[in-house]
Amino acid sequence: MGGNAPRNSPTTRARNNILPPLTTRDREILEVLTLRVRLLTAPQIARTWWSGENAGKGAARRLRDLETLGMLERFTVYAHPELPLSGPVYCWTPGDLAPNFGALSYRLTSRWKEAHRPAPAVIATKAAANYFGGHGAKRPKRVEENHDVHQAAVFLALRAQSPDLVRTWRAEAAIRRSRPDAPGEKLPDAIITVNGSEKIIDFGGSYSAAKLEGFHEWAEQRGTAYELW
Repeated sequence: MGGNAPRNSPTTRARNNILPPLTTRDREILEVLTLRVRLLTAPQIARTWWSGENAGKGAARRLRDLETLGMLERFTVYAHPELPLSGPVYCWTPGDLAPNFGALSYRLTSRWKEAHRPAPAVIATKAAANYFGGHGAKRPKRVEENHDVHQAAVFLALRAQSPDLVRTWRAEAAIRRSRPDAPGEKLPDAIITVNGSEKIIDFGGSYSAAKLEGFHEWAEQRGTAYELW
């Protein structure tokens, strides 16, 4: 009779909630991939969780190990060279005036000056998602890859600046699950909680002035602060 997974396969371990041998660093990476962002590139992982001149090789070796353990899936994304994101391009708080949407659109769209290039990346598997109670096993569409690479960069920038704050980070997938009765409602990239209040975090791609105005009106109607990176 078919359909039975091998006794020690990732699927069987996930069903029995048995973790494979993972280090603290492994767990941190997998928690980010299942609870915070959809993907991470290998260079992002290397610079965040490894150090030294051999960081890239060490990270690549461990990512292969985690793929063998059934926790990760490696693949290639095509994205603009990663922008240096040290802070938001624009911040808005309820009560502030609306931004100049045309000027803000220009600031966001003028950043894209180079062709997309291949980069090694990883997503969590369904087995990892089962372990950590999050999402996994869903590669981005090609048109989403650049956005997802930079959304991960936003998370990592915030993580470096405020480790406690990003523990409140709710990704789009988690927000969608929390709103099953609101189909079609706009979903931000992420929401964090600052001093008890929600703040929307969104990475700004090539946003037109009209799209920015619609985004702002939605946030204003909700009475929710936002940051555009």
